[in-house]
Amino acid sequence: MHLSFGDVLLLAFEDIVNAPVLFAILTPCLVYFSRSFPSLGAAISGLGIGLLAGSLLPQIVENPWVALAAAIALSALCWGPVWKWARNRNRLTEVDTVLMVGSALVLLFSIICILYSWYTGQRSWGVRPVVAVIVLLVCYRRLSPVFAQGKGIRIAKGIAVAGAMILCARGMIWYGQYHTLSSARSPRADFFVNIRCLEATQNALVYLENGRMQEAVGALRECLIGGGPETVSARVARWSGLEPTALPLILAFGGRVPVDRRTHVYSSAWDCAHGRILVLGEKGKLWALTRSGAENLGTPLAEAIAVTLSMDGSQIGLISEKGRVFITDHQGKELWKLWLPEATYRDMAGTESPDRFLALRADGAVYNVTNQGSRLLEGYPTWKDTEPAVSIVSTPDGKGHYVLDRFGGVHPRGETVIRYEDLKGQSESGHYWPERDTARAILLAPPDNEPMYVDRFGGLHSIVKKDGAVSYHGNAYPPLDEPVVVDVLAGIVPGLFHILCEDGRIVPVPDYGWLIPGGKHE
Repeated sequence: MHLSFGDVLLLAFEDIVNAPVLFAILTPCLVYFSRSFPSLGAAISGLGIGLLAGSLLPQIVENPWVALAAAIALSALCWGPVWKWARNRNRLTEVDTVLMVGSALVLLFSIICILYSWYTGQRSWGVRPVVAVIVLLVCYRRLSPVFAQGKGIRIAKGIAVAGAMILCARGMIWYGQYHTLSSARSPRADFFVNIRCLEATQNALVYLENGRMQEAVGALRECLIGGGPETVSARVARWSGLEPTALPLILAFGGRVPVDRRTHVYSSAWDCAHGRILVLGEKGKLWALTRSGAENLGTPLAEAIAVTLSMDGSQIGLISEKGRVFITDHQGKELWKLWLPEATYRDMAGTESPDRFLALRADGAVYNVTNQGSRLLEGYPTWKDTEPAVSIVSTPDGKGHYVLDRFGGVHPRGETVIRYEDLKGQSESGHYWPERDTARAILLAPPDNEPMYVDRFGGLHSIVKKDGAVSYHGNAYPPLDEPVVVDVLAGIVPGLFHILCEDGRIVPVPDYGWLIPGGKHE
């Protein structure tokens, strides 16, 4: 673990401030409305006392109900200045102006944080700013005369010294707990939000060294307490010495494919044989994401729109919208290629044979593709004058396949677990959207190889057959809106699925048991 004392001190400072946004939105207002230096000194000193008080609060303040109570208390305290401003706008004193503007801004900020925490289910981080402004409201009227008399410098120095002492004390405790992480399990560690992230990171690295990937992912999830995926990924990368795009960081948190911001990604595939994720971007750029980072496999087919793998992982298949098929080895070197009959094509799937692929036409027709040529699989229905087909997946034995249309319709063909007659109730299942361009990609979910598909918002949907009865399962998590989801991956980490967004983000979706029987429950 590459964690310096400076890193520890910075994290301790984060725990004290906990909301740098408070300074960004409040301090300029205090400067603008405080028409004298004594008033400004009193306001900033009161804010400093509030921040120090907030830093000593226990973890319970992250509860959204506590946040709501604090917001209500702040509303009651700032009602007086607001009422006085409404009645006596022309005679509003400098003191009341500062109090009204500061409390109103932070009240709005805290309410946004509370609503966000309730909507996302994450901890609220808007309580300490509320506490800081409540203390400011209480202290300001007492501090203002002191600063007006020129006696406020001693108070300001005292606040600065107290803040420095608390910061150094926290940093020393952090540094001690970093070197003796066994003590981090004590109750007092709950006062330090980021110490749990630090411990989880170290545990994950131990699991990773021992090849225990599932435990490593579970430990790394704890790091989400300290921030969003990009922040956590960067921190863990810095502490552990791993690349930010390396596994298991991408697998545990998601990540971003190293493509240009102006381009999109189209398709992905999990290469189990080589332990990597293949991602196809615009202009045919092909990337392989591994534990050691991202590897550029070049541009085998510039106009490619979909990538797939043979089931043994030895060959990579690419297809263009106009029907050009390009097959490479696992390093991206050309093996063979051919042109399909002129039409619009959407996807391609690998089969049990390394030299055999299935190519999906937009009207639902499927071609059997080998290095000897192509053959249309006849006897299956297609959609005349429409092009709704979006994705295809082959059964492990290659004797059947499923086609997904853009409305969420699943169409079994050949020898499959789910039959056509099983899907009579699909239109009423809640996982089908007539005339809406919603469904994106299909795969077979372990362990029974039943079809599962993803919609453009990241919702996963599966069809399960048990004791002859078919049921539909699914969830709209995570509720993504833009950018849209383009693909789904399974089998990378037990208990997780991964969705690929068109901007290159790879987002993990935990399985709570509603997709895979016996899946990981949390």
